[in-house]
Amino acid sequence: MVNRSRPAPSSENARQTMRANRAVSRREVAFRKAAWAMGARGYRVHPRIPGRPDMYFPGLRLAIFIHGCFWHRCPACGLPEPKANAEFWRRKFEENLERDRRAGAELEQLGIEKMTIWEHEVRPSASLRARALAADIAARRRHGTS
Repeated sequence: MVNRSRPAPSSENARQTMRANRAVSRREVAFRKAAWAMGARGYRVHPRIPGRPDMYFPGLRLAIFIHGCFWHRCPACGLPEPKANAEFWRRKFEENLERDRRAGAELEQLGIEKMTIWEHEVRPSASLRARALAADIAARRRHGTS
């Protein structure tokens, strides 16, 4: 049996990266609150659909994932992989990306659109990205996408 538990961070850089990523959930909550305040209402949190998106607008059939740049390998950030325990991390990142691809394909089969919002888009303030999402949701509703 393979031990898949997370290894202890082996460098100060890895510790800082992992510590920063714990704040992602706080950023997700801040983003949802900002989106609500900007008028993006009618979503469900963690619905039981493929991938368990962070927000789901059932009327629009829109699933929103708020991805941590480190864990989901943001293409814009290009964060380096940890050097210690390299094989573990390579496998972990591959599994995360495969799970993301699989969820996207399953959502597509169900006729649900997938939108990814990256951690760097809501840091340090969620307001700007929340405003853009609220405008997108309003436009979809105006144009009868629901």
